[in-house]
Amino acid sequence: MNKDKAVEELFLSQKPKFDDGDAFLASLNKRLDAVEYIKQYQAKKMRMYRHSMVAAFAFGIVLGGVLLMFALSMPEMQIATHRIQIGTMNLLIENAQYIAIVIVSLLFAAAIVCIFNILVDISGMKMDARLSK
Repeated sequence: MNKDKAVEELFLSQKPKFDDGDAFLASLNKRLDAVEYIKQYQAKKMRMYRHSMVAAFAFGIVLGGVLLMFALSMPEMQIATHRIQIGTMNLLIENAQYIAIVIVSLLFAAAIVCIFNILVDISGMKMDARLSK
């Protein structure tokens, strides 16, 4: 308890004086402006990411529908199976069309992700250039 009173008296006895009020306020305003700039930058980045994710989702839905229509309209693939007698190979051959659809879909998805990453990076560079002016 005595230590608390001693610390309290120590703090009460100290009366700091600020002689450079204008310089302090100028420095504080400069720092607050920097914080505001960062907040605006982060808000624009978040909006850009949201818009790009919505665009990627919509593009993926449309492309998936087109790919599904294309896959369902394809004729059955005929593969010579007279030499293959293994059950697993027969399963793969019977489902070759669906396996091809999955592989093509994964390639399309990877391409879409790469393209949107590049577009986000490019728009980020443009935004950085605009904000730095």
